Formats: sequence, structure tokens, C-alpha cells
Amino acid sequence: MQGATFILVKPSGEMLLQLRDGESGRYKHQWCFPGGTIEDSENPMKTITREANEEYGVSLDKKDCKRIATYETSYGSTAVVFMCQLAEKPDIVMNEGANFKWVTLEEIKDIDLGFEQDKIISDIESNL
Repeated sequence: MQGATFILVKPSGEMLLQLRDGESGRYKHQWCFPGGTIEDSENPMKTITREANEEYGVSLDKKDCKRIATYETSYGSTAVVFMCQLAEKPDIVMNEGANFKWVTLEEIKDIDLGFEQDKIISDIESNL
């Protein structure tokens, strides 16, 4: 299975994390960067655009997003990771997950991220 993850970055440098709900899938009640499964008719950029809109009501512009990493998980998935620099703090309409918060890179380093996203912290750091 292949997924796409997106990191929304405010001008202040804070990044959006989502607290997963307990309804389905892996990593219930754990913080992670948002994303989703790449559907058959999609490329990774299209997936993050769809997911940002579905999950938060945020419209992403391709020119603001940069592919920063691809990583393999221990459970056989591949994730393509994008960092999206926002011009301003978006109005979040949370449609999925239990909660969200904006955090700094230093705060992220102290969080046990779901989906083995700890693997991409150095990629995030080098692209901020």
C-alpha cells in the first residue's frame, strides 16, 4: 500500500499534527502528520490535495508543496511526504480525527508519532 503525508507549515514555522481517533486503522489515539492512501487514479500530490480538503477544509496549491521524503514502514507501506508552506494560518475545519494542534519542530521531537513518522524528522528539519 502506498500513502501520501503532508506537513502544513505556518509562517511561524509551526506544523499541524492530527490526533487520530479510535475508530479504525493503526495508531489509534496517536499524533501524526495527516495524509491518506493514494487511490488508483491519483498521484501523491493529488492525494494530499484531496486529503487536506477532506480532513481540514484547506486548499493546497501545488507550488507551495515540496516532496521531501519517501519512507518504508515496518508493516509494508510506502509513504511519500510533502511539506506545504502556508502564506497564513488557515482556518481549520476538522472533519477527521479527534483533535489537531500546531507544534514546533522541537515539540515534535518529543512526540511518539504514528505511522513511524519519526523517521522523517531529519527530512523536516533540513527543509524548514
